[in-house]
Amino acid sequence: MMGITHAVLGVAAASIALGTADPVVLGVSAIASQLPDIDTTKSWVGVVFYPVAHWLEERYEHRTITHSWLASAVLGGIAIAAILYAGIPWKIAAALPLGHFVACLSDTFTKAGVALFYPNPVRCVAGSNPRARIATGSTAEYFVLFCAMGLLAFSLYINTAGGLTDELARQFFQNSSNAATFFNRNSDRAVLVDVVGIHTGTNARVDSRFTVIDTLGNELLAEDNTGNLYRIGDSTNAQIKPSKVRVSLGDRITVKADSYEISNLSVAAVVEQLPPLSYVTGSLTLDAPEPFTIDPLTFPTVTVTGQLQSAKPATIARLIGQEWIITGQIVVKERV
Repeated sequence: MMGITHAVLGVAAASIALGTADPVVLGVSAIASQLPDIDTTKSWVGVVFYPVAHWLEERYEHRTITHSWLASAVLGGIAIAAILYAGIPWKIAAALPLGHFVACLSDTFTKAGVALFYPNPVRCVAGSNPRARIATGSTAEYFVLFCAMGLLAFSLYINTAGGLTDELARQFFQNSSNAATFFNRNSDRAVLVDVVGIHTGTNARVDSRFTVIDTLGNELLAEDNTGNLYRIGDSTNAQIKPSKVRVSLGDRITVKADSYEISNLSVAAVVEQLPPLSYVTGSLTLDAPEPFTIDPLTFPTVTVTGQLQSAKPATIARLIGQEWIITGQIVVKERV
């Protein structure tokens, strides 16, 4: 079969068998699917690795040792070693023997077949009718390629929770707008962003990971590992202007949201009733608000006028805990 057919079959098999749309896993399976044809200098992989291909070509017949269970087993051993000793994620490692074996298996449907059980020289050929076997580059092979592409597209759609277009955007359009869309469509998972950009207040370079807490239009409200929140986007109000925003999914979470109407209570009394790891959004009418200093380098979750945006209870207590609430409405979100 053609290299492209092997690649699509290998990628589709990896996506379905391993339940993933990870481009690294799929890339490894695509590369592994080309390895059987390293036994000939006529293949593209044989051209790239010409010394190896030439050495194999002189000693072994095409579609024998490199198209066998034996070769897949060797790659499986390498994969296990990579998991145990190099800490490679198991799905990435498993894609290596899987992509190779699928390519070998698919070649059993061709007219020449393969020595799948090498060193036994008997060729394995699927299908008892010789006329039904596939010739390389034939219409039948292009039909197989088309079907494999359909299976791959369906698997990617399933493995990205129905968001194939989101997955493509996440990989190739790495900006805050697409990250915001991704966050809004994955409410049951923690959404992490690796941001490269500039802090607008200091002009310092930013290259850090953040956890997205909320969206502000097409921009992100995200928390760093010290608990500070930042607005990430291209507006004049953003604290971080990104050049690249790479999105990934974290652990599964549940977001509990409760609404409260408040009247004639102290801020301290309200804060005491809030879960410590929650985020509060809303508006408070304060009796006699006292001015306080807002950190200009982070997102202002609490304002002097009593406006709250994803404010932590500890921050509320620190800045306005001494105030008295005349009236107020808040929404408390807890991520567990």
